[in-house]
Amino acid sequence: MSESRREWLLHLGGAAILGGLGGPAPAQSSPQPAAALPDGVFLPSSDHLGHALMKREPFLNAPAGSQTEFAQPHTGPFRPAFFSASEYEAVLALVRVILGEPARSPAVPEVAAWMDLFLAESAGVREAARALLPSHRTLAAHFYGGGAVEGFEDADPGRICRQGLDWLARECGQRYGASFQALPEKKQTALLGASWQAQAPFLELIKREAIRGFYTSRAGLDDLRYAGNAFYARCPGCEGPSH
Repeated sequence: MSESRREWLLHLGGAAILGGLGGPAPAQSSPQPAAALPDGVFLPSSDHLGHALMKREPFLNAPAGSQTEFAQPHTGPFRPAFFSASEYEAVLALVRVILGEPARSPAVPEVAAWMDLFLAESAGVREAARALLPSHRTLAAHFYGGGAVEGFEDADPGRICRQGLDWLARECGQRYGASFQALPEKKQTALLGASWQAQAPFLELIKREAIRGFYTSRAGLDDLRYAGNAFYARCPGCEGPSH
């Protein structure tokens, strides 16, 4: 009876991969059946995402019986799943300032919506990571690195972001008597610059996910001049004789 590709990879991971990267694999008295890996603990392929975003159709229909969930069109105004209405307005302003985008840039709400999704799903990802079978966790640690696996299990970006947004609202109220999103851009930039070290976990999280969201959006791919499945006859910008 033939094995599925997933079962084969799991067996290979337990023997060859773990043996090659972490010393000899522990002996087992009998082979254990491979269990399905839990949902929600795998990183998406940015290559596939990039090719999908290059399509001009805004939405794709999932094939019948597919386990893949495709984004569905919104039937009305965007409603955040994680942020409150005031938090979402502050995040829009943060994203705009960090990315240096103009006020009406269509990329800003796209990136803010990505951040809302990321934070809304973070608790489920953390619980799924903690529920990994020991063998699956060992394989993940060897593939991604032990620190990355522990990061999935321990990270709480939702708490960091909510505490940071609370701080931002209080700071702006005390200093200026206004919300962050109501401040002129120069004051927004100055406040972030002066507070970056003290609020590093929050502001680094916002910066990281803003950049990730932008460069996996259509606007970011256009900014990179991403051409999809194409090649250059010669590397652009490299005119030296050795290139």
